[in-house]
Amino acid sequence: MIWAILTLFVVLTYFIWAYIHEYSHLSAIRHTIGISKYEIRIIPHKHEGRFYWARITYKCIAHPTEYDLARIAFAPRVPAFVAALMFPIAPLLPDTVFWFWSVFFAGGIVDTITGSIGWNENSDLQKVARAWHVSSWVLRVLYLSWVVASVGGWVWQVVA
Repeated sequence: MIWAILTLFVVLTYFIWAYIHEYSHLSAIRHTIGISKYEIRIIPHKHEGRFYWARITYKCIAHPTEYDLARIAFAPRVPAFVAALMFPIAPLLPDTVFWFWSVFFAGGIVDTITGSIGWNENSDLQKVARAWHVSSWVLRVLYLSWVVASVGGWVWQVVA
C-alpha cells in the first residue's frame, strides 16, 4: 500500500515543483518590475511550436531590463538550492518519512537538472548567463555541482 501511495506522491511532486518553479518566477516579477496580468500552466504542452513542461506568461507594469529578466529567470534556483540542502537529510529520518522526503526534494533536484540544460536562447539559464556576462557552461557546472553534492550527501548517508 505504501508503494502505491508513494507512486501517486511522485506524480504529485511533479505538479508541486512545477508550481514552485513558476510561482518563484511570479514572485520575482512582482518584486522587480511589477505585474498586471499572468497565467501559469503546469501541464506539459506545446506553445507556438515549442514544448514546455510548465510555463508562465505575464504582462509587466514596467519594461524589464536584462538584469530584471535575469533575476526573474534565476528565481527558481533558490527553492531548488533549498531542495539540494534538504535532500541529504532524508536518510536521517524514519523509513516512511525518508521515502516521501526523498521523493519531494528529489523534485527540486530534477528541476535543477532540467534547468541546467538550457540549450534554447530563451531558457532561464541563457537569460541569466547573458545578464551576468558569464558562459552558460559556468552556470551549468554550478547548478550541477549542487546536484552532485546533494545526491552525494544522500548516498553517503544511506551507505554509512
